[in-house]
Amino acid sequence: MNKALRGLILVLLWILPGILLGPPPAFSSSTSVQSSAMLELQTLGSALTKISGEDCEQIESNGSGFSFDTLRCLPAPLRRLIGQGPELHGPNCFNLSNISSGLQPFVRYVSETESEFYTNPLAGYCAEVKRPPEPGDYVMVVGKVDEQSVQIHSYIYLTDEFAITKNGPEESEHWKIGRIEEIRARYMSDSNYAGPAKKSSIEQVYYKCSGKGEAKDPAIRTLSKPLIAFGKAMESPVLTKPITQKMVSEISRSLAVLKKAFGVKAVAALKNSSDRYEGMRPLLEAYSHIATFKMIDLTEVGRFESPEAARAFAKVRAEYASFVKDLIGRTNSLGLVSDELL
Repeated sequence: MNKALRGLILVLLWILPGILLGPPPAFSSSTSVQSSAMLELQTLGSALTKISGEDCEQIESNGSGFSFDTLRCLPAPLRRLIGQGPELHGPNCFNLSNISSGLQPFVRYVSETESEFYTNPLAGYCAEVKRPPEPGDYVMVVGKVDEQSVQIHSYIYLTDEFAITKNGPEESEHWKIGRIEEIRARYMSDSNYAGPAKKSSIEQVYYKCSGKGEAKDPAIRTLSKPLIAFGKAMESPVLTKPITQKMVSEISRSLAVLKKAFGVKAVAALKNSSDRYEGMRPLLEAYSHIATFKMIDLTEVGRFESPEAARAFAKVRAEYASFVKDLIGRTNSLGLVSDELL
């Protein structure tokens, strides 16, 4: 799609609703879900049991209705996140949906390019389903204008009332179990349409997604461990403030290992892989961290524990930028570095 057209669609389909609808509703940081109907919470508990395997039946009466603490029966990857917000702008709905589906382990920004990769059936991670939605389904909200489409939002379906969602990349937006009616109001109302109704639509596409096994090519497979280590190190400044010297040292150490891993043999394997999607994933993973580096303001008061930590972070950020530039050149993979990251 033409970059200018894509940008216009994004503005109209994403930013405009916020202006017309006003600010999104405030959400509690609690992991407790409230309802006036016990059956609604019982259905939610059954959905969580289905995807987590944990007992989710303890619903309590609170006088004006009923409440259900979801924390102990969430899928394990979500227990450390639900009810909280990041310390940094960036982690978004695509990232939460990927974490919930076992596609990615760490909190970070996920670009539209990377999101499209995971939901592309040829990549082998997600398959579109036409049946009625089931708990755990990955839902993509897609806006279409004149046969062009753009991803607006994603969430994990639980019931017809509830979803696992993060409604925006802002720090104030929590990872949560929210109501689908909130998602509809923010992302799917008539005000989201960008143009004549006959040429515009907002649709929901349902997928069943799961992680795949290791890469078939040994040289690509060896990239997994250093990429995971670097992803874990880069998650720290997203979840924790201030950024400490210890955190920066771990990023620097894991970057040194990562640079070594992307040697001549690995780059040749990425370029010549018989499965182009197998070769794309390590590159998308590496390029995604550009966003985190860019979103950290070296001059922000309280962001770093000391001036020394800020200077060390600036140094490793420059080193990472050089690494990415070199990797793009060696793999001819500029197309995987999406507009949001450049």
